[in-house]
Amino acid sequence: MTTAGELSPRAQAVYGELRSGGEVPISGLTDDSGPDVDLVVKELLGSGLVEAPATGEVLRLRVGSHSALHGLLATQSVASVERSLLQARQALDQVLSAVAPAAVVPAANPGLEHVSDLDVVRERLLQVVRGTQRELLNLHEGRAPTPEEAASGSSEDDDMLRRGVAFRTVCPQHFVQHEYIRAEVERTEQLGATTRFADSLPHRLIISDRRLAILPTDPPELAKGMVFVTEPALVRCLTQLALTILRSGRTLEEAIALPDDGPTEREREVLLMMSSGLTDSVSAKRLSVTERQFRRYVARVMERLGATSRFQAGVLAVERGWL
Repeated sequence: MTTAGELSPRAQAVYGELRSGGEVPISGLTDDSGPDVDLVVKELLGSGLVEAPATGEVLRLRVGSHSALHGLLATQSVASVERSLLQARQALDQVLSAVAPAAVVPAANPGLEHVSDLDVVRERLLQVVRGTQRELLNLHEGRAPTPEEAASGSSEDDDMLRRGVAFRTVCPQHFVQHEYIRAEVERTEQLGATTRFADSLPHRLIISDRRLAILPTDPPELAKGMVFVTEPALVRCLTQLALTILRSGRTLEEAIALPDDGPTEREREVLLMMSSGLTDSVSAKRLSVTERQFRRYVARVMERLGATSRFQAGVLAVERGWL
């Protein structure tokens, strides 16, 4: 997955036009891009930042976490702490984009292994839990476990805690609705575990001893397998992301006192568009609303996040798992 800064000068010029104008006719690229227009189009589409709708006649900015993160990082005067967090979130997209549908990721990514055999995945996960010596970080994105699923893993969790492992979990806010989950959180916290609740989470993620990260290629479809990440720089970034979300999470008592209040689909769309750098005019057109209505959406999102700028809203959205 390419960053805007890694594009060729010609492709960067078109990308800048897309951010301000929304879309560009491919037929109109000839004058600006010269005879290599096909190469420029291929480069832009391959970057993951740009898409061509079904007609194939125009290019437009792809609105998603990839473009949103690049838009935020392109903001002038980004503080080092904020830049580090945004780059950590970028690492998650980088891992997911690099995973091939084969059983093992190609040699070009030696620090990533995709395992699709579920029996192998279960055995590897059990080995990781039993082999963790210092810390296990767990972002439990997705549906809540059933009472049976929660009970089946409790003995392994207890064993980790008895070994002195720092067991730290972040669950989505909606988990707190289940009495058996509240009871399990209280029980494990008495044994030394730490559990926090967040509005939403960007992906399912397990990190063992800050050396190995594990995440499903598609959380709703666990049958598609897991990715085992050992590349040190990527693991460091994923660890930073997990710890940031953990620190900004709510305790059980705080979560019980609040409603299930994650972002709506429209709020997430607005966040992605304003973070990607699209103008209000283009964003409003994409959402089929007026510019005035789009600005109201932006104001509502900023109010909910407690942000004083659109950039700060993007950073806080990453901290809270909205992006």
